[in-house]
Amino acid sequence: MSPFFNALTSASAVSLLSLVGIASLPFSEESLKRITFILVSLATGALFGDAILHILPEVFRRSEHTLHSSLWVLTGILASFMFEKFLRWKDHHELEHVHTIKPVGRIILLSDGLHNLMDGILIGASFQVNRDVGIATTLAVALHELPHEIGDFGVLIDSGYSKGRALVFNFFCACIAIAGVFVAFGFQSGLQSFPWIALPLTGGSFLYIAGSNLTPELQKEYAPIRSLIQCIAMMAGVGLMVWLLVRE
Repeated sequence: MSPFFNALTSASAVSLLSLVGIASLPFSEESLKRITFILVSLATGALFGDAILHILPEVFRRSEHTLHSSLWVLTGILASFMFEKFLRWKDHHELEHVHTIKPVGRIILLSDGLHNLMDGILIGASFQVNRDVGIATTLAVALHELPHEIGDFGVLIDSGYSKGRALVFNFFCACIAIAGVFVAFGFQSGLQSFPWIALPLTGGSFLYIAGSNLTPELQKEYAPIRSLIQCIAMMAGVGLMVWLLVRE
């Protein structure tokens, strides 16, 4: 089989991980909302761990200009802040509609879309090297994405999306990885600098989401037992990122 077909198949398989939320369908939305604080905690730890342990070290290890990379990280944080401001302003002025979706839901879809595009480009580029490298990269991306997809589903539910809409939006967002494969094979010569812009932007966006959106939500919980569960789930999210780093 051709490298392109292998890469396309691999990216499609990774995209299907976003449907992990199907496991929640037997539960009522009220039951699901009672445990979303655990998923949000897991997502918080995974986003912090992904940005600090995976994305930023990779950026600064490969970058010849750390100042440029640092500025792109700050741009990711500032852009996420401005995007959230726009969403809040838009919701505030559209008074004729009732808005129940928190801005963090739309921000995480946008930043995850960029992240999934990068994953698709990475898978496509690795299969251009050889089949073994492509398979290894696909496995790494799959292991890396699974905790994210579980956490993202919880965040979307917590943001006000129904289970069905959360599944659909998460799936379409994941399918952007397939577009990344087409980008990798269609623009091979022009992609040398793109990852070193997209990666720090994604890292900055993840830091913003975890620090300014998800953590304040978790701080609204005061019950000792539930707070302890939150801490354990956050540490589990970070622990998953550490485990993946060791495996890689």
